[in-house]
Amino acid sequence: VEGQPMFEFVTTYSTKEAAKLLGFRSPSTLRDLAANHRIPGAFKHRQSWRIPCDYVEKCLKEEASRTEGKNAVGRKRGVTIKT
Repeated sequence: VEGQPMFEFVTTYSTKEAAKLLGFRSPSTLRDLAANHRIPGAFKHRQSWRIPCDYVEKCLKEEASRTEGKNAVGRKRGVTIKT
């Protein structure tokens, strides 16, 4: 269709990047969740899982709203993944 891009690119994180942002000790948790279809929009590119940025941002916003008003100084961020 004229005037529309041929491809729509989805911005994603590697499981290592997403794990670091979400406060996980290991990316293997995210790999397991992605492999079991528990992360919406996650897909495998070659041999690596890709996690949508939108999903990571959503998890971070949910964590921020849960901890809003609480003293989180010195607390390691750990995001709960809804499955």
